Amino acid sequence: MEKAKGRNTKESSRRDQKASTLGNNRFPWLTKPFVWAGTIILAALATALTSWLQPRFTGAIDAITESGDPISITYALKPATTLYDVSLPAGRPLSDADIEHLNRMKPNDQVQWLEKNGGTPLGARTLTVTLKGNRTHLVRVTDIRPVSECTEPSRGSLMLTGLGRGATQQSLVLYLNVGDPTKGAEYYSPETGEKVPFFPQKTITLTNGEEEYLVINLVPSNGEHCHVQVEFAVTDGNKEVRRRVPHEGPISIMPASEAMDVSAAEQYPKTYLGADFCKRIVELPEGARKNGFIGEDACGPGNVTRIVDGK
Repeated sequence: MEKAKGRNTKESSRRDQKASTLGNNRFPWLTKPFVWAGTIILAALATALTSWLQPRFTGAIDAITESGDPISITYALKPATTLYDVSLPAGRPLSDADIEHLNRMKPNDQVQWLEKNGGTPLGARTLTVTLKGNRTHLVRVTDIRPVSECTEPSRGSLMLTGLGRGATQQSLVLYLNVGDPTKGAEYYSPETGEKVPFFPQKTITLTNGEEEYLVINLVPSNGEHCHVQVEFAVTDGNKEVRRRVPHEGPISIMPASEAMDVSAAEQYPKTYLGADFCKRIVELPEGARKNGFIGEDACGPGNVTRIVDGK
């Protein structure tokens, strides 16, 4: 009996010892302080690594989502219906059929047809531009200037319409001297009333979705026929981007003095009177321009619309 009791006591002792050993084997690191410290250090490193990677990962995503142009540029060239007259190059004479076709048009439509068929409307042109920011950060337009190629006019035919004479351009914000690409945009200072450079004293800043509306007056140079685009310099972070409009190609531009200045106008082999001069287009007879004026007899009997100073 006592032997059995002794065996039970020993077995119970062995079970308690085994349970204690199993319990310690489940969490062995609790018995080793240096392992516990190492675990804390690794957790801290993981947190630091996450904090380091997050802005870089976000920056990479931003770079992907903002990979296009820093600004969007939409534009429209004001139609030439209110400009002075139209110059046609030497290689584009007006045929009798052209004249008959023009005679069936309204005066404003004549100017548009002549422009589409090789003519250049004379006078300043107006380009309306809307700039829109495409970045989550601030971008700056730091320069606007003309990119031009200018030559002496190829004076073939001159169409005097009489439209817009004495009119002035309204609501113009910026001016570009087309014949001088070294000069940037100018504006009239409200303090002095004089034309002064817009950049670098001023800039145009845009954030994502923000828009800025501009009206740019393209001013031609006397005695020059220019083909011009407008170039915008944009600072996007630490880099500069340049974009030109119109995207489809340069604008053809010549000064109004081609028709208003007698010395220039007389260099055209042919000059026609149309639109607001004569009811039906006629060729200006030789000697009809006297002291800068065009007399009513130039249109022929019953064909005159009004008498206009031809200077």
